[in-house]
Amino acid sequence: MGSMTTSPGGHGYGSDVPEGGRPHPQERQEEQARPWPYAVHLVPGRVPHPDQDRRAYVAPLVATVFGVPLMLVDGLIVMFSPMATDSCSAGGCHALYTALTIGPCLLAAAVLALIGAWQISHRLRHRLLRTALSAAAPLLALSALLLYLHLPAAS
Repeated sequence: MGSMTTSPGGHGYGSDVPEGGRPHPQERQEEQARPWPYAVHLVPGRVPHPDQDRRAYVAPLVATVFGVPLMLVDGLIVMFSPMATDSCSAGGCHALYTALTIGPCLLAAAVLALIGAWQISHRLRHRLLRTALSAAAPLLALSALLLYLHLPAAS
């Protein structure tokens, strides 16, 4: 057939390759049996799962970039919102109290959705859930902000 050339390490991909540059059929079968023959493994000895989503960080990152500033503004408004009830009478302001109760609940749901988006497994089968939580976080924060911007008048 031809003489064999060996890579400097004498092992791994490209070792014992004939002069033509193509490995023996037996070596080609071994490479096909491996899950990802040309993948770069970040942790030595650990093969990535074939269901791994390589872009799993994109949706939570976008949600973080858009959601966190809204959540910070909402948190600031939540701290000042008790002053909106200063002019309320003893029996009035039910709509205002309801809005001031719903606002922090929406903010807490936005924070939990953002945390959940980052904590979901990075598998392809969880992509829809991760994307839904990532979309929900800034939308919940925005709805809380809109609620605070349109508070009912105190009576």
